[in-house]
Amino acid sequence: MSSEAIIFKPRPSFKDAELAREANHRIANHLMQLAGLVQIQIVNLERKPASADPHTLLREVVSKIASLSQLHRHLAERPEEDQIELGDFLIQSGASIVSLLSLSDRIRVVYRLDTQCTVRASVAHSFGLMLGEIMMNAVKHAHPTGLPVVVTVSCRRCDGSLNVEIGDDGVGLPEGFDVENDGGTGFQILRALAKGANVDLSIESDSLGLSFCMTMREQHSKN
Repeated sequence: MSSEAIIFKPRPSFKDAELAREANHRIANHLMQLAGLVQIQIVNLERKPASADPHTLLREVVSKIASLSQLHRHLAERPEEDQIELGDFLIQSGASIVSLLSLSDRIRVVYRLDTQCTVRASVAHSFGLMLGEIMMNAVKHAHPTGLPVVVTVSCRRCDGSLNVEIGDDGVGLPEGFDVENDGGTGFQILRALAKGANVDLSIESDSLGLSFCMTMREQHSKN
């Protein structure tokens, strides 16, 4: 007499199904945002094909994918939470970009981060992408002689706002540069990311370096 093993597979609970749907929704939204940023690069490449370096373009895409990967690793570890510690996320995103692109001899990142800078996942994603754009810009332009660049990242809450500042120790912007309108693809992407995340972006430049200051009101960072 033969016997067959009967395997009972528990059906997913309603809560598990809701978490899966939410995770898929987040991934889809973030991938669409990533696709939009790459499309900006494609448009600029079509306008000025002779000025484009394919290796640089691919590195910039890799930096965006690295930030997205770090975000969803965070979310996978805490599927029921939407709040992310921004400081930890920026550290891991920056380290991932440096490692994937083998930039350890080109850039050093210094972090000055307050605790309890928690933000929504979508906000963390925007800041991670902006960090990647600024790091890549610093590697390309901060030191024309090829010296390694030091990038400083700070995050703090002050007067009801979340303030993130990312700066380098390079030569700054060219004389006459209009921070509101000038710049290449990287600056266009930074402005688009800031606008989409309700972040006030200001850019400061002098002979000691270039600094990107991003301010988000409390209701936008947590609601």
